[in-house]
Amino acid sequence: MMSAPSPQRREIPLFPLGMVQFPGQPLDLRIFEPRYLQLLDDLPELGDREFGVVAISSGHEVGENNLHGIASTGCAVRIDHTWPAGSRILLRATGTWRFTNVEIVNRGTPYLTAHVQPLPEDPPLSGDGSAVDGLIAAVVAYAESAQLELGTIPADPDELIWWLAAGGPFTQTERLHVLGGTRTERIALLTRCLRREAMLLRATGSVPFQGDRRQNTN
Repeated sequence: MMSAPSPQRREIPLFPLGMVQFPGQPLDLRIFEPRYLQLLDDLPELGDREFGVVAISSGHEVGENNLHGIASTGCAVRIDHTWPAGSRILLRATGTWRFTNVEIVNRGTPYLTAHVQPLPEDPPLSGDGSAVDGLIAAVVAYAESAQLELGTIPADPDELIWWLAAGGPFTQTERLHVLGGTRTERIALLTRCLRREAMLLRATGSVPFQGDRRQNTN
């Protein structure tokens, strides 16, 4: 389990992307815009190797004047590795802690900086685990309806939740609700959505499009 950050509001540089980032999930970026290259240069002075990822609600990733709106909930990521690639930097990071109440502050940098409120970690699981069992059953039923090979399902319930949220058949709005909710809310929402999708697939006889998860660019 990852350690919980301080409950106090924190200041963090932001990297808006056209996706929702989750704790424990990898993030690959090809960074080429000068503002984000500067963000990487500034991180050592900020005393950390973390920045916040927020989903774009309006606009586009590339271009300083193309971003019009961002989600109010996001996820910090910690940089694992960086590699030079000509004028670009390749970056691999991993999601860490969740935050909400994003308030942009002016620090005179070309990239966004915000005050954010870390979301509390859920307490250890208790009870009979029937909700988690129901989620796993929904995953299996969806995979059968979608003709998917599941592979190894994460055994840890929280790892299972974030793995599903990142790769499952969910809208951005649903993913944001998962990111910002409690564990109980996350399990209920994912189970409900998977059952819905499995029912639709059985009713239509269709197979969902399987897009790849390519590197993000900025």
